[in-house]
Amino acid sequence: MTPINAIYKGDAFQPLDPVALPDDCHVRLHVESLEPTPQQAKAIEKIYRIMGLRFHSGEHDVAEQHNQHQP
Repeated sequence: MTPINAIYKGDAFQPLDPVALPDDCHVRLHVESLEPTPQQAKAIEKIYRIMGLRFHSGEHDVAEQHNQHQP
């Protein structure tokens, strides 16, 4: 069977995609935490830092100016 990606929340695993199993079906889970690699964590940190700069700039609604910067 194909691996099922899920989130563990409130003492239960919640699949992220539809699962082709009948209700009350017994399954065996092999749990593997999907923590980001150090390189991914560094990239995520950089993204949040850039987003924080925008937030602290005082200019929060840049969507209204979206077309202004398009070629």
